[in-house]
Amino acid sequence: MERQLLSGLEELAKKLKSMQDIETENPDFRYFFQIKFEIQKNFDELILTKGLSEEEIGQKINDFRKKAGFLFLKYGRSMSAKSKAELGRFSELKAKELENFLIEKSKKGLFKSIGQKVRLVLNK
Repeated sequence: MERQLLSGLEELAKKLKSMQDIETENPDFRYFFQIKFEIQKNFDELILTKGLSEEEIGQKINDFRKKAGFLFLKYGRSMSAKSKAELGRFSELKAKELENFLIEKSKKGLFKSIGQKVRLVLNK
């Protein structure tokens, strides 16, 4: 049993060393996943937003894009053009997905703002 445990620890140490070597040789590896994780985290936080008007939805989408841009500036300077392009596509896809989700909630009448309620009353 001790030999199996020791063997497992040696394998784990080799894998860790291999990952460290990859990060040293290719800084894109570390930052790529960090940026992608942060973009997804921002997306997940904004999905839970409730009670937004059309203007507020637009502002949230702009804020989302600004945060993604900040992440690129903070971590992406040394990244390859290919990695930057892939992250850019991912970020924009998430921004559009977020916008569509928030607009759909608004259209379904789940989260109407005061302005939307006034328009409904005036249109009757």
